[in-house]
Amino acid sequence: MIFEIDMLKPNDRYDIQEAVFIRWANSLGDGAVKELSDVVDIKFLSIFVQHITGESLVSSGSRAQDILNALRLVDTDERFSQTNITELADGNPRAICSFTSLFAPPDVRDQKLAEALKDWCIERALRFQVQINDFISSWRDGYALNAILLSYNPELFDMDQIRDMRAVDRIEHAMSLAERHFNTPRLLQPKDFSIY
Repeated sequence: MIFEIDMLKPNDRYDIQEAVFIRWANSLGDGAVKELSDVVDIKFLSIFVQHITGESLVSSGSRAQDILNALRLVDTDERFSQTNITELADGNPRAICSFTSLFAPPDVRDQKLAEALKDWCIERALRFQVQINDFISSWRDGYALNAILLSYNPELFDMDQIRDMRAVDRIEHAMSLAERHFNTPRLLQPKDFSIY
């Protein structure tokens, strides 16, 4: 899904990316991020730095200085070296969006990785007779998500249990299982799948 997100309308793509990033940020800590601009507040930056480095970030009293200090602590490979600190501190939405995209590992955009991930998904779902063709339409009905979870623990449930469910309920079922049994943070919501 994430690899074909360019097929979405720009506003839909932005909304999904923003929502997923906020959910990811909140999975690190105590729900400090309510909106995208909160990622440059000292509260989230402190949680983030602690999570990544184990070090504490002390507030300097200056938002720009706090952002700079946080980036210096976490930026070992200089991914953030071209980041405009002033624009981040001013809450510029475009700068914040560009900034958040830097959190993704470089290979996430690599097409070879996308193909390898797709092949892995196909292999995991095959024994449950669930066909995966792409990262968009193959996920809408919830069968692929459930099949992948079941491939790791066949005792979780029986595929026949979900056949009569609506697609949104199958997706919710898979996401709830992933959260409970595999400690996977809920970064997407079932409704995100219907946008595709």
